[in-house]
Amino acid sequence: MTTAYTEPPFKAEKLRDMLRYFIGHGQSDDTVGKTKLMKLLYYSDFLHYRDRGEAISWAHYRKLPLGPVPREANALLSDLEPSDWTSRAEARGPR
Repeated sequence: MTTAYTEPPFKAEKLRDMLRYFIGHGQSDDTVGKTKLMKLLYYSDFLHYRDRGEAISWAHYRKLPLGPVPREANALLSDLEPSDWTSRAEARGPR
C-alpha cells in the first residue's frame, strides 16, 4: 500500500516575517535590493530544508534570469506596511 504525497502548505506569514527580517538587517549601506532579497529568501528556505528537513515558508520558487523568486513575492512585498521598510539602524537599535 502506498500513500499519496501531500505538499506542505505555503506559510505566507513565515515568508512575510523573513522579508521583514532581511529588510531590517540590510547591508552596511542600510539597503537591500529586491534581487538580493529574493536570493536571501531562497537560500534561507533551501538551507533550512537541507539541514532540518523542512522549509521555513514552503514558498514555490520560479527560475528567473537574476535568480529564484517566490511566486508569492510581489503580492507580499506590496502588502508590507511602510513601517516594515525600516532601516538597518532602526532595527539594530542604539549601540
